[in-house]
Amino acid sequence: MREKAVDPPTEMMLDLLLTLFEGPRNAGDLADGVDDLAGKEVPMATFFRQVQKAIDRGWIEVEEPAGPGRRAGRGRPGRIYRITPAGERDLRAGAELQRRRWARAQALGLLGGGR
Repeated sequence: MREKAVDPPTEMMLDLLLTLFEGPRNAGDLADGVDDLAGKEVPMATFFRQVQKAIDRGWIEVEEPAGPGRRAGRGRPGRIYRITPAGERDLRAGAELQRRRWARAQALGLLGGGR
């Protein structure tokens, strides 16, 4: 029986992985990086669904803070997100797929310099 192929990262997932490839981030900084790459504010519910999907696929991992970690006794402890080796591998594969798409678009004259 053939092993089920894992879908390649979506565009938003690539933004998430690319932001983490630059270095570990807390949720706020990670969301800002994704928003910056997307060119728009991504709804937080959508953002956290994508984060959970990336965790489930083994593309990112979460580091829980040591100790109470609560600011002024309120809120959740700040978690740090980082890309895993599997996430780096699939980010590279996704980036290569995007590169091929953009090369074709350029060759067709969609980006200038072609036809």
